[in-house]
Amino acid sequence: MVAAVVAVVVGVVVAVVVAVGVVVVVGVAVVVVVIFYFFKGEGMTIDELTIGEAKCPFVVGKAYFIRTCTYHLTGRVCAIVGNFLILNDAAFVADSGRFAPALSRGELREVEPMPDGTIVSMGAITDAAPWNHDLPREQK
Repeated sequence: MVAAVVAVVVGVVVAVVVAVGVVVVVGVAVVVVVIFYFFKGEGMTIDELTIGEAKCPFVVGKAYFIRTCTYHLTGRVCAIVGNFLILNDAAFVADSGRFAPALSRGELREVEPMPDGTIVSMGAITDAAPWNHDLPREQK
């Protein structure tokens, strides 16, 4: 029986060797290891595990407040292409002010409108929230 192993490791480097019924692990201080076994002819294929198969939480036509590691923006998703969101009515939010009023009332301190068709990588997004207000289109 031949098995393939996929491991997710937090905080440590671990080497995993898979052979016929044998698994060798080099490195001991493992914090979290999640292992999926896939046996030849059984279970899921590697194609079914790719990130492309993951469900996208964004909905075309809906507006969002999006935070990335380095900036914030608002916009309406007009398309999802691969791992990218295409936004219309987008704006760079240089200063959101207090976060709760920004999300609950749409009050933003400093805004720079961006052109339609603005592209943002979903891999850069740290979190997002639905934007239930008019999208800011004036510089302030």
